[in-house]
Amino acid sequence: PHPPNFTPVAALAVFAGFLFRGRAAAWIVPLAVMGLGDLWLGLYHPGVMAAVYGALALPVLFGRRMAGGMESLGAGLFGIGASALGAAVLFYVVTNFAVWLFLGAYPMTPSGLAAAYIAGLPYFKYTLAGNVAWLLALFGGHALYRRLRAGRAAIA
Repeated sequence: PHPPNFTPVAALAVFAGFLFRGRAAAWIVPLAVMGLGDLWLGLYHPGVMAAVYGALALPVLFGRRMAGGMESLGAGLFGIGASALGAAVLFYVVTNFAVWLFLGAYPMTPSGLAAAYIAGLPYFKYTLAGNVAWLLALFGGHALYRRLRAGRAAIA
């Protein structure tokens, strides 16, 4: 149990884009995690699923963009914050549009679309908080690993 949308998948996509530059693994990792989770928890409307998967895979591009700036702490923290916010906004915009488009829960009018976005607002804070927490954990762990590895190399 966790707050809704407080998940590591978008953060994992950003981190995979950073770590696996130019490799298919960067795209496969978040999609495989989502696929396994959906097989475990259950499938849902294919159109909404496609939107969710796309919104959780595209942050790979944020990680690739960050790849050159992690040497300085400031660039790293800025990149993490920007990626967390960008991935949350992307997920919010894409998935709420898909719910409006595919599920028939809202009228197919501009006011229906606005209602879908308003209904999604309470989840946005959890998406953003999850992205921040998981990105800090992943990049912080990676930085710690690099420092420990560099320290061992200096001793040897």
